[in-house]
Amino acid sequence: MFSLLMKKHKIVFLLLATMLSTVSCSHLTNKSSEPEFPSATSVAQNKNYPPGYLPIIQGPTTDTKTTIALMTPRLKKYSFQITNSKKETIPFTMAEPLSQEKVFWRVEKLFLSNLDPKETYKLEVMDEFRGNKLIVDTREFKTLNINTNKTKFALMSCMSDDYKFRPYIPRMWDQLKSKDVDFIILDGDVVYIDGFEFAPRKTATPTDIWQRYIDSFQIISLYHWEKLKPIFATWDDHDFGTNDGDATFPSKKESQILFRQLFWGAEMDKNYKTGPEGVFAHAKIFGQNFYFMDDRSERKPNKGFQNEKYGHWGKAQHEWLVANLKNNPEPSWIINGNQVFNFKVLEFKEAMQMNHSSEFDLLMSELKTLPQPIGFLSGDVHFTEITATPKELLGYESFEITSSSMHSYHGNGWDNNKRVPGTFVNEFNFVVIESSASSKQMDFKATSWGLAKDPYFSKTFTILNQQ
Repeated sequence: MFSLLMKKHKIVFLLLATMLSTVSCSHLTNKSSEPEFPSATSVAQNKNYPPGYLPIIQGPTTDTKTTIALMTPRLKKYSFQITNSKKETIPFTMAEPLSQEKVFWRVEKLFLSNLDPKETYKLEVMDEFRGNKLIVDTREFKTLNINTNKTKFALMSCMSDDYKFRPYIPRMWDQLKSKDVDFIILDGDVVYIDGFEFAPRKTATPTDIWQRYIDSFQIISLYHWEKLKPIFATWDDHDFGTNDGDATFPSKKESQILFRQLFWGAEMDKNYKTGPEGVFAHAKIFGQNFYFMDDRSERKPNKGFQNEKYGHWGKAQHEWLVANLKNNPEPSWIINGNQVFNFKVLEFKEAMQMNHSSEFDLLMSELKTLPQPIGFLSGDVHFTEITATPKELLGYESFEITSSSMHSYHGNGWDNNKRVPGTFVNEFNFVVIESSASSKQMDFKATSWGLAKDPYFSKTFTILNQQ
């Protein structure tokens, strides 16, 4: 009996010892996995901080030239250094900083020339503060190997910073980052000046415009990437300043100045030229022409001006586009904030064909006489689709790729009897376009990506002008 009791006690003791050992090991394991936080002293002594503090844009870029715009605190006098992989210093020039007296940030702009598309460059932003030289931000960037007729670029529009979309914004931009495109086209509504929280519609002031750009640029991941990507941009109504905005918007000049400072580059020989007014520009890269149109600055109101000959773009911009198309016979893309074509009449919808049909008819008749294939890129509608244009409009079948929204308000979309089957996407998404060009033909693959692991569609197309 005694022997049996001893055996029972021994078993209980072993069980207790095992439990205590497990608890002890668990405690040690948890202790070792606790994060080690830096001391306040080490933070104070650290003179190199992680990249991403400042909103920074690499703008229009060719093989040898690029432009970099930075939002910087208005009281700081940062210095900038650019080096190549051999740590050689690269010279640059600067524009006069742009500021607005009632906001805390300004825009500084750097112009670089004589670069090498095979090289990787490093930008360092330095602050001389209380006798210490601090590197407050660093970025890497490259130029483009434009001397080929093939490229891969991303098209997107509608980038709201509203609180509803905050969980998805970084995930969408991480998805884009993983596609490693050559460059990015921002096709309007890159900022929602007139959201429903801060700035009123129709009457946003210059201060409102600046503040909303600052808000958005602080939040959207694109402007904080460690490795910059060249960005070519145009606008639509919300980054212009007001919903369905037109030439009557009272703060349009201030809005134009800010947008140009952020997204325009200096003229780059024959490869990049800006229009004489508004925010329109022309890039000639990868054997293709990209025409970034301004559909707001000289626009007539959407209703009652269908018969206005230049109601959508204005006379000067329209004639600038046609003249450039005639002088540059390579395959071309016309990029417009809202859609060019309209195959569904809706009271609230915007499209050149519906709102300003006389200019649309004139444009089609002029494009029909040109020898190059022409495609169309647009945004605005908060869904993605590819529309096949009827052959009688241009003399050949073309396509309008509408990419929307990157992260913005959601609707149900609408029917379009010219939509290519399988290309309707009513999710957060962007479109990656891989295009190649010859004198009469442009081939491209369009792929829609979003939060899902797999693409929403991937389809190939050909635009062939047999004139």
